[in-house]
Amino acid sequence: MSTEMYNVYHIFCDPAKAAWQNSFLPKFWNGMKVRASWGQTGTFPSPFVKDSTFATGPFLGASAAGFGNPGNSEIKPEKTTGLDVGFDAAFLNERIGVEFTWFKETTKDALFSVPSQPVSGLAFQFRNIGEIQNDGVEVAVNASILSKPNWNVSLRASVATLDNKVTKLGGAPPFSIGGFGFLPQRVEEGKPVGVFRTIHPTDDPATTARENETRFVYNPLPKRTGSVALNATLFRNLNLSMLGDWQSGGYSLNTGSVLRVFDAMKPEIDRIPTGYTFSTASSVFIEKSDFFKLREIVARYQFRNVKYVRDLALTASLRNVYTFTGVDTFDPELHGVRGGAAEAGGISFFTLSPPRQFRFGVEVNY
Repeated sequence: MSTEMYNVYHIFCDPAKAAWQNSFLPKFWNGMKVRASWGQTGTFPSPFVKDSTFATGPFLGASAAGFGNPGNSEIKPEKTTGLDVGFDAAFLNERIGVEFTWFKETTKDALFSVPSQPVSGLAFQFRNIGEIQNDGVEVAVNASILSKPNWNVSLRASVATLDNKVTKLGGAPPFSIGGFGFLPQRVEEGKPVGVFRTIHPTDDPATTARENETRFVYNPLPKRTGSVALNATLFRNLNLSMLGDWQSGGYSLNTGSVLRVFDAMKPEIDRIPTGYTFSTASSVFIEKSDFFKLREIVARYQFRNVKYVRDLALTASLRNVYTFTGVDTFDPELHGVRGGAAEAGGISFFTLSPPRQFRFGVEVNY
């Protein structure tokens, strides 16, 4: 360290360090580490999407040539730039730890499969369209609730937020990346990727007439996610642990309900207002995908001073314990749709939830 740098450190840092040590803060605030990172990553287009191809098919009893992959000689990888800033802090003799992170990611030249103009005779073409932005915070707390020779209880809880938005389309018109004709998932400037375009029946108080209103309000991506984990040691030999996680702020299309309407099944058919169909009242099939899942409970008992063996333990676990949710016809976690290189949730397809599992085990070390 040069003389000038040492003098600056001595003038500014030494008094601050002394003031810290002589204050009341170290008694409950044990320390803090500040961190930051910046980086870039990319996603390459799928192989051969640059190449134009032809396809053949039957026409009037003969073979006819048509367009296959339209190709795009100008396509290039999308690039994501990320910035994270945060800190780790410890309190109360390190019995409580706090982790905080703020992040922002910007994806430029985002890859999407975009519909071509109808007059071109082409279908969909992979193109670099606009810009996508993700930002949010992640907070985690670790707490040692009880710490004794034969008793120990610790808890970890976390929460993360996500704000996803298409900030630019580069002059391209909005387009769909999935969903159905009556309820497409869209790429719209200023909206989340895959936002639902829904039709809402509305009443006109002046005429008592019913009209349709198009809205882009249902985000397939959850705005908040989190988890909680509990670990306890009781009577020295018994260890219990539990794990759960949750999400909120997202929506999903109940595809099963749509198909049951086709079969005129009650009470599904009653969900549609009188005079409307599923195509003119598509919003009735959008449901919240909020849930809390108790993933696993594990109990392990350690036997000590057992004759003829060094260690003996019994383990019992229960996985996929229970799901707390307002949805009773599909699993709100198991859904998804892919549009280009962008991933968005929002479509349920009769996916079965993982089965509840009971496991038992014996551990013996001689």
